[in-house]
Amino acid sequence: MALLAHPASVTRDLVHSLDALAALEDLDLVAAFGPQHGLRGDKQDNMIESPDFTDPVHHIRCSACTGKFGARPRR
Repeated sequence: MALLAHPASVTRDLVHSLDALAALEDLDLVAAFGPQHGLRGDKQDNMIESPDFTDPVHHIRCSACTGKFGARPRR
């Protein structure tokens, strides 16, 4: 399963959806996609696109929807 989320994608206990889904043993989470400013909002201040990376905790591919693995608008 892949997750499409943004920084405010949290459970009612304020756990980010990436962390909540990754904690489910019967779910195979293989990728996560978020906005260009970062799945957790880490690039919001400078409006810099987050590079694709492997999440260091959950070891899954994370990408901006406009990044290498995400959808790019055609012009």
